[in-house]
Amino acid sequence: MEAVVQIPQAKLVQVNLKNRYGGRLKYFINEWLAITEDPVVLSIIVGYKIVFNTKPWQISPPSSISFTETEVGIVDNILSELLCLGAIETAKPCNDQYLSSIFLVPKSDGVKLTNSS
Repeated sequence: MEAVVQIPQAKLVQVNLKNRYGGRLKYFINEWLAITEDPVVLSIIVGYKIVFNTKPWQISPPSSISFTETEVGIVDNILSELLCLGAIETAKPCNDQYLSSIFLVPKSDGVKLTNSS
């Protein structure tokens, strides 16, 4: 069976990509079309969506984690950087949302990085 991928008509869009890393591939669809016709690759380029076998659900939200003042600063800095890079975006609460905790993981060099459960 052959997969059919709908590729939206290319539009010229002025986008500041200087400090944005996440979600940039879709702006280069014409270049990708010049090097591949693979429907799987092209569907990922225009916007990959995770397909679940069943809708994720949770009985209750995760319990809150207490951070020290230093850890709050680390988390705030990392989240600010990721927002500026376009790697994450602010979400609004909605029905049936799935929440995950965030916590810090110490690296071998002593630096703490965030991770989520």
